[in-house]
Amino acid sequence: MQECPKCSSKTIVTERHYNHWNVYECVNCKYWTYWHSDECCKKPHEIVTIDHKPSGHIALYYQCINCGSSPNRNKPLSAKKFGEQIRLEFSNSRFSKFKEIKERERQELAEAKAGYNLRNSKRYKYHKYLTSDKWKELREKVKKRDNYLCQECKTKKAEEVHHLTYENVFNEKMSDLISVCSECHKKLHKSEQKTV
Repeated sequence: MQECPKCSSKTIVTERHYNHWNVYECVNCKYWTYWHSDECCKKPHEIVTIDHKPSGHIALYYQCINCGSSPNRNKPLSAKKFGEQIRLEFSNSRFSKFKEIKERERQELAEAKAGYNLRNSKRYKYHKYLTSDKWKELREKVKKRDNYLCQECKTKKAEEVHHLTYENVFNEKMSDLISVCSECHKKLHKSEQKTV
C-alpha cells in the first residue's frame, strides 16, 4: 500500500507480525489493511525440488525449505533447464502445512479487520454513544425539559428521546431532540424509514 485509501497519507508502516501477510497501517488516521507478502515467509530460501507423481511422472518445483511454500506449484519448472539443480524431494506435508498456516493467518486477519470495520462504522459509534454518560445526561435534560411527557401522543410518560435530525449527532442541541414514549418512538422510526 503506497497511499492510505482513507486519508491519502503516504506515511504507511508495514508490519510483519505474520509469516505470510503484510499488515499496512496509516500513521495519520490508523486505517489498516493486509495483503499477502511478496515473499513466501520472513526467511525465504527456495530450492529446486522433484515431485514424483503417482502416475509415474515427475515435476520440478521451487520449494522454500523454511516454510514449505511453492510459488510455481501450478507451473512446474523445465526439467532440461533445472534438472541439475534438484536438491531434495518435494515435501507435500510441508506444503500442506504452509497452506494451513497461511489460511489460519488470513482468517485471523480477516476477523481482526471485520472488528476494526465494525468499531469504526458510524452505526457502532452511534450505539456506543447512546451508552455514554454524555448522552445519558443530555437525554435526562430533554425529558426534564418536556416534563417527562411524550411530545407525540401527549398522554404517556416519556421513556426515550428521539432525534429530530442526525445532522448534529454526538453534539446535539436540545432543540434537535424530543421526549417520547416507546410506542411513539417506534412509530416515528417507521415513518422515517418510509420517507427514505
